[in-house]
Amino acid sequence: MQIIESTPYKNFIYALKSKDVKRQYLVMLQRFLNFIKAEGESIEEKCLSLYSFAIELDNRKALEYQLMSYIGFQEKRIDSKEIKSGTLRNYLKAIRLFFVMNDILVNWDKIKIGLPAVNQTSNDRIPTNSEVIKLFEHNDIRIKL
Repeated sequence: MQIIESTPYKNFIYALKSKDVKRQYLVMLQRFLNFIKAEGESIEEKCLSLYSFAIELDNRKALEYQLMSYIGFQEKRIDSKEIKSGTLRNYLKAIRLFFVMNDILVNWDKIKIGLPAVNQTSNDRIPTNSEVIKLFEHNDIRIKL
């Protein structure tokens, strides 16, 4: 039986099922790799560089610090309204998936504590009396009032 060696990048790709998710997660992971200045030309080389750094015994805290620095950088972008706080959580999903697929242990509870809250406000409001009357005038069996 021939054993096929896997790479950290291939492990990550293996977990991505959808074509759209694959495209988006690769971009999000690439942003993190660029932020930490991972060595290498291609994303595969950068993933291997991150993996090599992460599996060394004394680098767990350094890796957590890098994640916290990345979150701090993204929080500045949230403050300047470049991105929303929910977007930051999506960025971290790609990084976390890479870590999970490559058995890289990070204390995610510690990382989550510093995340900004997600504002989930909607533009719902109570309809005015005239709007309710209009809805009843144009009542359609398919619309449930």
